[in-house]
Amino acid sequence: MTGISEQDWKQTLASIIEELNESQYNKMLEMLAEIPQSQRTDVIKQKMPQKIIEHYGVSQSITVISDTMEKIPRRDQSVQELLQPFVQKLQQLSNNPKEGNKGTKRKRGTEPEKKKKQPAAGKKKKCDPAKEKKRSTAGMKRKHGTDPEKKKKKPAAGEKKSFFTDKRRNTQSWKKNICDLKSSRQLLETDGVVGKVVQKFGLRTYQTKDNVKNQLFPLVIADATACIKMTAYGKKHYKEITEERCYLFRKMIKDENGVKINTLSKVSETTAIEVPEKIMIEARKLIQPERPVCSIAEIKAFVHEKIVSVEGTIKEIESVKQIKMKKIKGKKTKRQDFQLEDDTGFIRICMWGENTEQSKGLLIGDSVKLLNVKINRYFENISLNSTSFTRLVKVQSTGIRNERIEILGIVKAKRTNTHLEVDLHDRLHTFVVSSKLLAKAFDFKLDADIKKSLLDKMPLSADVQIQGEKIKEITAV
Repeated sequence: MTGISEQDWKQTLASIIEELNESQYNKMLEMLAEIPQSQRTDVIKQKMPQKIIEHYGVSQSITVISDTMEKIPRRDQSVQELLQPFVQKLQQLSNNPKEGNKGTKRKRGTEPEKKKKQPAAGKKKKCDPAKEKKRSTAGMKRKHGTDPEKKKKKPAAGEKKSFFTDKRRNTQSWKKNICDLKSSRQLLETDGVVGKVVQKFGLRTYQTKDNVKNQLFPLVIADATACIKMTAYGKKHYKEITEERCYLFRKMIKDENGVKINTLSKVSETTAIEVPEKIMIEARKLIQPERPVCSIAEIKAFVHEKIVSVEGTIKEIESVKQIKMKKIKGKKTKRQDFQLEDDTGFIRICMWGENTEQSKGLLIGDSVKLLNVKINRYFENISLNSTSFTRLVKVQSTGIRNERIEILGIVKAKRTNTHLEVDLHDRLHTFVVSSKLLAKAFDFKLDADIKKSLLDKMPLSADVQIQGEKIKEITAV
């Protein structure tokens, strides 16, 4: 094989083998079927490059090692930087089969012909006009590059373009689309997928085989080719992955249960990608179909407990509480309640367990949409409970608003903050205010008993600036 130095390839092959760990090296040996088993096990690692070249030759050994590195797999930069220059050179030589030995063949092929046609001394060579014309035409064709045989052997422009396209594809061999992801039997460490998060569901707690508690959440991603459901593990991923944003997912796992993003997986936000509307619709239905949005009046009119979606404004919100579970003795779970209101009425929402993470940061006055919540009837009381597929989407955040309130009670009072029960628009609400602002507004010392100081002056009216459940400014009326 001309064009590739055996010594250079041998040294590079030795470097590639040095990059392999013991398990990968043994896998490579198993795939080298041309080398007898006894020689594969007896030859020391340092002499294996020579043994591979002896049995496969230079060109075939490059192809075999390239295929082997794909299957081990070792498609990482440290190995591929060593291997790819030889793979590309081999491809170039295969596209130009006469490169390097073209001149030799011409000399060997034409010399005997000259001897054969050379006339004897004193004799003139007879000239056949027809043959002379044929030779002349062939010569002109060769001179002007129109010889059909040569034109056939010369690489076409399309072939060169294909080679460079393949080269670019090799440099991004890590990149898979979601269609590839669904058809792949397994994922390599170097494989990466870029997708848009269409659906993200709440955290769920589960127990491992070792009885260790862990958390997971389902999500759906989509790209221009398809959509797929995945399972992500851990709070870290839950915090860094947001709906409607695009991410590069790497070091994922694929098994009989689907694609998983575990604690070792890499998730990085990336630029937006285009997803066709047809795939977006399919993605929204992949885990749990989104139930139609009902008004609060319609929800209260339903006879049976069913899954619905609702949209409204938060009018009241409570802090997260620990609730004892009736079915499992000694076990507690988190619960957060808030009141939702629309044009037809209001209803109590109960977020349970890890779904309370979704309602973090909500403020009174925020407009939200709750998807896939279950109607709960307890005698005459009707509320909505979160489910495994509940999603809370913030439609609009509240701004600062000016209101007049009447302070009716003190829930708790500390030196830093005081929780007040107030009347606002003929409805009771709980607001938090800085005790320092409160002391300034109603003229009492901060070192005094805050609760007693306020009780002595009540009922109290005040003009306030409110953002959510917090009073930013307060002035006594």
